[in-house]
Amino acid sequence: MKIYWILIVVCILLSMALSVFIQVQQQLIITMNNKNEKFTMTFKKLNKQLSNLDKVKVELVRLTVFAQEETKDLEAQPVPDVDKQKQEIDACRAEKKTKADELASIKQKHAEIAANLKSESDAWEQEIQSLKSHISGYRPICDHVKNVPLAVKLCGTKNKPVDKGEKAS
Repeated sequence: MKIYWILIVVCILLSMALSVFIQVQQQLIITMNNKNEKFTMTFKKLNKQLSNLDKVKVELVRLTVFAQEETKDLEAQPVPDVDKQKQEIDACRAEKKTKADELASIKQKHAEIAANLKSESDAWEQEIQSLKSHISGYRPICDHVKNVPLAVKLCGTKNKPVDKGEKAS
């Protein structure tokens, strides 16, 4: 009779351990999903910033081309007031230089954001892969679980064949 009581207690303990294990796995899945959502939001935010910077870059390039065309037009026109024209040309060149500096700054920010996004993306991908491998791996506790489809799904597959005599009662 003692053997039955011991067997019942062992079964209850194993059932409790298995339920705790399943809850921990569910928490890991929830955590992974939350991290994935945060990564997606960050990616969208950075992508929006990147598109805004691209728009600014296009506008600056357009303004630079416009400034170059205006400079050529001013240089081509014979003007009786040369000093005034020289001042305007100098002002245009100074503006062109500031726009070129802004463009260089934006290109640098673009490169930094792209590098940052790439590094974060790689880090998240590594984290996701490690969590997937951890969740999908076979655990020794699964040797003591009944051969139920849900338990088999949660435990994964075992590389060695299972003996028919090792099934839990």
